[in-house]
Amino acid sequence: MVFALGVFLPATFVLGIASRKPVPVVGSLPSALARQTPQVQASLWTREDLWERNPFRTRLLTDPAHSVLAVEVAAKEPIVRADMLVYWVPGVRTIGDSLPNDVVLLGAWVQNSPSPLALPPAAKASQGRLILYSLADHEIVNVSKSFVAK
Repeated sequence: MVFALGVFLPATFVLGIASRKPVPVVGSLPSALARQTPQVQASLWTREDLWERNPFRTRLLTDPAHSVLAVEVAAKEPIVRADMLVYWVPGVRTIGDSLPNDVVLLGAWVQNSPSPLALPPAAKASQGRLILYSLADHEIVNVSKSFVAK
């Protein structure tokens, strides 16, 4: 019986690993889940030194009337995390291991095709920070430096 298990278990394990389906990758969110992206035309600034941990290219975008502000975040190197969300937190403070209570969800972050995420109106008048959060891991992946969206 020990000999049979010694042959049967490794063979079953190898067969199970070989027959796994690949992890599905979504290029973009379904329309029901995607937030409405603002219609932006002009870039106010582009920064590559805004984030603390990993390098990201961040663009501040606006519409022709300068009434809507949006950010576009693009990774320089692929980030292997699931369910990434972008938050905006008002004020200048240190961010701990969990999300603060007053964060504003900007939307889902898809690194294959970065899209503009609308900032709240309060971002025009006060400083704030962006937070990249992995919902699957319940972990803050990256935090931006404080900035004013002007």
